[in-house]
Amino acid sequence: MDTAYDFKRLGEYTVLLTWSYSWIEIDTFLIKGLESEDYQPNDMLGSLLAHRIYQFSFMTPRVLDKSSGVHGPFLINRLKSSDFTPIADKQFRARIDDIFIESGYNWSPEDVVEHNLIRDEAYWLLDSLPKNGMDYFELSINYKDTKYHHDASPVIDMFYEFILVNRVKKELFICTIITD
Repeated sequence: MDTAYDFKRLGEYTVLLTWSYSWIEIDTFLIKGLESEDYQPNDMLGSLLAHRIYQFSFMTPRVLDKSSGVHGPFLINRLKSSDFTPIADKQFRARIDDIFIESGYNWSPEDVVEHNLIRDEAYWLLDSLPKNGMDYFELSINYKDTKYHHDASPVIDMFYEFILVNRVKKELFICTIITD
């Protein structure tokens, strides 16, 4: 794996609280070493998996989290760059729709109204991300597959993640949808 990729937090961090104990989180990083003619997605994703910024449990406030070797419910050493599936822009939006539909199963009419307002706010947030030169990847591991889990992972009930790479601005967005 090429180790020329490095990541620096840009300080742009957004959290949108959604339905009960759920949230959408977008963290923004500068990708050092990203040159469009040399861009190798698998190498870049492998570098991300190996980098300290990707080690976060999502179970404590970010500033207090000293997790090592975990990312959400997963053990880092069980994840591979090939676990991220490239998807198109329209697939990204469709996957967000699927997740919102799945999360709203069997809700009361009042909950559905609130859920739809939150979904619209989430779309506004996601639509504000840059579009030109963007590559989309979905972490394709089922968050319920325990062979990837660490001991504290049962605290997380739902975990979806998308990596967005803006080749033009050399930015990386980690978009995570979580319920604990």
